[in-house]
Amino acid sequence: MPKANPEAALAEFERLAAAADVSTDTEAMDAEAYEEFAELREVMTQAIVDGRLAVDSEGQAVLSAPDGKEITFRIPIGKDLMIMANAREDRRVEALLRFLCSITGQSTATIEMLPKRPFTLAIRLAGFLAAV
Repeated sequence: MPKANPEAALAEFERLAAAADVSTDTEAMDAEAYEEFAELREVMTQAIVDGRLAVDSEGQAVLSAPDGKEITFRIPIGKDLMIMANAREDRRVEALLRFLCSITGQSTATIEMLPKRPFTLAIRLAGFLAAV
């Protein structure tokens, strides 16, 4: 994937957030939410700068796996969001993995075989897209 400069990467992050209807209004956030959001924005924009993550023409995130495979994260719909809404507190990680598989069309095995760095980015991206 092509790399981007930091300003372009931030614009791409904002475009992804807008397409997924995720608010980036930091003024409405408390201090803890702001810190989490700022850290996630930094991780995702750095991934765009590095060429590990891109945003396609439809505003969908595309993750480059180390094997060259590209994993597209479609914008969640209600049935995807219900996976997270119905998850018990002690099963949130499993629900997030199911949500991730649902929005990417990938099997659990494919996602679980990702190396640590792209796996972590995929999980964080899924959490971002699950925000309502």
